[in-house]
Amino acid sequence: MGDQGERHDPFSAPDESEITSLVSQFKPKPKAAPVAETEKSVSALAVSRGFVDRTPKEPTAPLRPLQFRLTTAEVEEFNDQALKEYGNEHGGKIKLFRKMMRHYMETME
Repeated sequence: MGDQGERHDPFSAPDESEITSLVSQFKPKPKAAPVAETEKSVSALAVSRGFVDRTPKEPTAPLRPLQFRLTTAEVEEFNDQALKEYGNEHGGKIKLFRKMMRHYMETME
């Protein structure tokens, strides 16, 4: 509110104060030219920008679960071995099992 309790009228006569003259000197920033994206797939574009592609891969053959029971000591030993060989990465246990299965199949031939 002003000195006389009146509201500011934006349509009144122009204000010639110092602030108004400073504001009127500002020029708008020029708009940046749009960046043309090359025709890439969304996943390739994401990888190029640093995102990790975690989309599930299509299996080469149909997958079925294999379930069996082991002793606690055997499971802990298997988990430790998978951790040693593959670290804490996703799918380490599956990779270790496949490695063991491949080795077994090679020795059976």
